[in-house]
Amino acid sequence: MGRYNDFMMMQAQRPELNKLLRDQLHGPKTKKKLTPEDTSVIVSLLIAYGIIEEAFLLYLRKWIDRETWEQWAVWLRDLTRHPHFIHIYNRMKGQFDRRFEEHVSRMLEETRPQERNARIRRSQ
Repeated sequence: MGRYNDFMMMQAQRPELNKLLRDQLHGPKTKKKLTPEDTSVIVSLLIAYGIIEEAFLLYLRKWIDRETWEQWAVWLRDLTRHPHFIHIYNRMKGQFDRRFEEHVSRMLEETRPQERNARIRRSQ
């Protein structure tokens, strides 16, 4: 996981490398083209998402306690409310630990349906 985070940090530091990510996030159904600024925000969200995934895996292995994980989970819940998070959720499935993705899916299901639907519409 550290190598993934290193790569994402490099993208954050060198925006010219973000074209690959923009192309990956801009699917055929996406109406709005992502700006370099949008991509920069998404890179930051991905870095945070990757770090939280690591904390989740440490929690599953019982290397961190429940109270500590709950603190990370609060941060994850805040990230899921960011308007660009849905890009990560929709386009990066299968690139993170399956158990973590299932946890995030359940977390998103708990959000108000109208809030979730509005985010999905904005991302298209």
